[in-house]
Order: sequence, then structure tokens, then C-alpha cells
Amino acid sequence: MKKKLNWQHIKALHKLYQGRQINKGVADNRNSISNHDYFRYLYRNGIIKDKIRNDKVYVKETIGDKYDGHYEKEFVNEENVFLYDIYLNFLQELNININTSRIDEADIIKLIEIKSFRNNTDLDNLRNQIIEARENAQGVSLMFFKSSKYMSKKVSLTNAVEKLIGIDLSQENNQQYLKPFHCEHKTPKITILCENFYFLKFPYYIENYQVELLYVGGYNVDKLKNLIDVKYPIYYLGDWDYDGLVIYEKAKRIIDKLENNKHKLKLITPVLKSKLYPAKLTETEDYHKSNWKNKEKFICGLTKNFYSTEQQILIQDLVEKDEWIEEEGNDLDKIIKTIFNEIKD
Repeated sequence: MKKKLNWQHIKALHKLYQGRQINKGVADNRNSISNHDYFRYLYRNGIIKDKIRNDKVYVKETIGDKYDGHYEKEFVNEENVFLYDIYLNFLQELNININTSRIDEADIIKLIEIKSFRNNTDLDNLRNQIIEARENAQGVSLMFFKSSKYMSKKVSLTNAVEKLIGIDLSQENNQQYLKPFHCEHKTPKITILCENFYFLKFPYYIENYQVELLYVGGYNVDKLKNLIDVKYPIYYLGDWDYDGLVIYEKAKRIIDKLENNKHKLKLITPVLKSKLYPAKLTETEDYHKSNWKNKEKFICGLTKNFYSTEQQILIQDLVEKDEWIEEEGNDLDKIIKTIFNEIKD
């Protein structure tokens, strides 16, 4: 099940593992531990239980090591390290108040990701690119969290991102998104426009396959007008939902009209390494909901000649099943190899 834990929940689960009791909280408070779906799941399945003669606190079920076995399966990584310890050390490094913070576990994981590729010398130009593009907090939020509004009500999260990338995002700037962020091989063979920032974190793709990856940032594709020309075969990789395909169409119209452009933008058909998603589920579901619009029309009224027959069939199938394909779920290795084979042919 989707846990949706925050730091206080992580601390409580670790206390239980240590053999300590945790308070359930006030019953009519929706933020109380007793009202949290994951703790309810643990209780229903006999993994935690009421303390004898004190129904205001939970304790772990010790018979058969039921709780410890569950905890070690769910909250210990492949190196046999407690996630609690990893998160604790990281939050302390960022000077986040570990006593009061309710930062979401998903945000902690994302911040750790940001730190990992911020420290990578191959992507060390990230900070300079953000400065040169005159990005603001909304642009950086979109880059890392797939929603320009995600960081807006999370002051501690914004502060943590600022510290990790070394930039003050407090100044609003209307002149944002001036140019794409890119990771470029010295002698690239192809260019791939990425709707999201995910694949730019991995220099492996750039070096091993001689590709240029450009992050275009969702609906902010107007910055592509600043490209002088397109020197290499160019492809688009993004979410396959209604909004994602509308963004592709907007990018295609811009790229195909550029002067001195010998190459038209081609849409990459997904090659999945993971699952499809129900259309209303995303990693930032409170801010970014994916819905197919105009379902009564063929491929939702999208521009038919922008898609191959195979792609049209896939779109119709996704619409009928109310599913979508997330960009990050693609196997970029296989995609690049397929493109190179097509170029050779």
C-alpha cells in the first residue's frame, strides 16, 4: 500500500521497533497516528496493538517477531541500514528541526536525490544553468517535483532545496525559462527533449550513447524558440497523458518551424521498464492530476498527423483504460538503441 508517511511517522515506527510505545493522538484529529491509513493497516493486521490497560498508546506485536519482521522488510535498505538513520542524518545536515518537522518521506527521498546528482561533477553545471536561465522557485519546483506549485506552501522544503543547490529562490522573476537546461556530449548524435528532469540526472546516457538531453519543463516549451537550429535528429520524451501530449504538440510546432532546421521533432513511443499508472495517480497527486480530456473524440482530439498509427492505437488504449504512462517509467537505454538502429537503416 502507499504509505504516505512524514518524518513524525517515521520516528514513531522506529520507536516501536526499539520496543517503546507511541501515543495514538486525539481520536477526532485527522492528523493523529490512530487515523493514519498506514497505522490502521498495521493495527488491522495485528502488527501493532493497544497496550494492555492503556488504549491511548500503541505497542508492537512481539509474537513471532511480527512487527520487527515487517519493519525490517519495509524500512531497511539493501545495505542493511535503517531508513530512519539515513533520514535522521540527512535532516540534521540540512538543519531541519527533527523534533517538530513533518516533512514528507517522499520529499526527503527527493532531496537526497538532488544532493546525489548535485555532487556529481558531470552535472555540476546545474546551478549555473539555473542562474543563467533566471529560474524562480516555481520553475525549480517544476523541475524537481513535477509541479510548479508543489514547493509553494512548504517553506522548509524550499529552504532545503535552496541549500542543496546553493541558490536563493526567494526573488520572483518573470523572465524565467529563457533557455532549456541541457546535458550535452561533445559530439552528440541525437537530441532528446525531456518533459521532466529525471533522465538529466544520469550522465551515463550522455557519455555512453553520445546524446544531448534537453529539459524543457512542461508547458514552458516556448523557450525552445531560442534555439538557433537543430543540428541532429531530435526526439521528444514525456508523459503519455493528455497534458503531456499537448505539450509535445506545442514543442513540435516550435521545433518544426525553426529556421535552418533539417530535422522535425519525433515523438518517442514508450518502452516501459515499469507499470502504467491509473490516470488520477501521480507522485505529486495533490498538485498534478492527470486526466484524459475530450474522451468522446478520437485520440481526445489531438493532432492526428503528429502520431504514427501505432501511437494512435496506444493513446486510444490508454484513454479507454483510464491509464497513463509516466516519462520516468521508460527504459531509455532501449529507446536510444532503437533510435540508433532506425538512423542506421
